[in-house]
Amino acid sequence: MDELTELPKSFVAGDTVEYRRTFSDFPANDGWTLEAFIRGEKTINATVTTDGADFLVSYSATDTAKLDKPGIHKASERVTKAGKSYTIWSSPVDVSLNLSTAVNGEAQSWNERVLAALKDRYLGRVFEDLEAYGLPDNVTVARIPFDSLPKHIANFDARVAAERRGGAPRPPIHATFTPLGSS
Repeated sequence: MDELTELPKSFVAGDTVEYRRTFSDFPANDGWTLEAFIRGEKTINATVTTDGADFLVSYSATDTAKLDKPGIHKASERVTKAGKSYTIWSSPVDVSLNLSTAVNGEAQSWNERVLAALKDRYLGRVFEDLEAYGLPDNVTVARIPFDSLPKHIANFDARVAAERRGGAPRPPIHATFTPLGSS
């Protein structure tokens, strides 16, 4: 594998991430130090060592596993020397779910989980006398009239299909038909 020269734009929580940083204006062998960190719901800091003028940045698997909520986090790097400090790089980073540690349903989107609950209700898998059905992330499906379920299922089917295509759901097409000869 080629050596990375910056933090990747995305990685999986629980993976080791290592790269080499070179800054001609802030060389390590001239007394500059580098601090690299990722912030989101949780916070991690990289271990930074030097190799001549370069900085070797390493986020351990244990540390990246702490970023257990998938999504966009903020990453930044700062150099410091003799009381001077500069943020020299900052960027969003997409942290993906670690499938090897995911629990049941965690790899599904919210839309996929709602669709499954609606289909369970439609197929009679949810008891008729059940007033509410809880989904992950504190979502509750409560008292949906049976005759409106096909409409909701179609809506969430479209949402899930759009997610899988990588885009937004297509809007529904509404049509009204009138008998011939009427205005």
